[in-house]
Amino acid sequence: MDATIGGIIGAGIIAFGSIIANIILARSRALEKDKTKSVLEGITTALETVGKEAEKRHGYGYGARYVKSKAIIEDLEGKTRITREYHGVAVIADEMRLLSFPEEVWVGAPGKIVIEPHPLPQVERPNFRKHIGLVPEQFGEQLCKFRIEVEGGLTKADGEIAYGIEWTCSRAACMTKEQAVETYAGDVFKKEYFCFDVRFPIDEAEIEIEFPDGYNVKAFPGVFLAGSETWHDLELQRIKEGIEPTSRGARLKINNPELGYRYLIFWVPLSRREVEQLRSK
Repeated sequence: MDATIGGIIGAGIIAFGSIIANIILARSRALEKDKTKSVLEGITTALETVGKEAEKRHGYGYGARYVKSKAIIEDLEGKTRITREYHGVAVIADEMRLLSFPEEVWVGAPGKIVIEPHPLPQVERPNFRKHIGLVPEQFGEQLCKFRIEVEGGLTKADGEIAYGIEWTCSRAACMTKEQAVETYAGDVFKKEYFCFDVRFPIDEAEIEIEFPDGYNVKAFPGVFLAGSETWHDLELQRIKEGIEPTSRGARLKINNPELGYRYLIFWVPLSRREVEQLRSK
């Protein structure tokens, strides 16, 4: 082989090898770039979520870390004791002094509020120096409106507080399928449910329902627009995995519940025959 030709071929091989190496390097860099982009996108999404929560809280000036609402159906007539606990309530805005928190509780017909809302002292932080009281505004058989008032107002310097309320309703839930069909004949949503409305920023909410012994039904999660029975499919998809069965009912946990939404646990009641069988035991 001519030395010149050999040199050309050798140079071509070297050049080709260099091209391949550059292609591999370019692909490697592209992969690294994609990985970096993916990581950055993940970080950005997380920061956006945190930012939105912070913005939401700052928009109101206050918020809560955790809220739990629990309904205990005590008998087969539908008598229900309900508790609502707020933990980690704090003012965020430097210039804000929050004098009170608006609250309301309600029960649908034919239910009635038989024991009016009253404080749960054991929920309050024991070393909090300001008195927390319940101030009635409108107390009726199916709707009670009131304020949770902090003596002297709550400020950022006070740190976190906690408070709770409890009330009891008669016939708060239809206990038979036949009764539910008759009662909710004209309603949009014809199943029985227990719900919680989000009125100010909350990091985490929990709803729990407890049925009488032997009253075994399957419970499901749901989301309405607050103050209505308008279904919200998109938000339901986000939170539906948060439901879990308990020994006598179900619990729904919601991370970052949205303002203006009503979160619920719903179920189809037992038949009249099944309830009568429970009564006879």
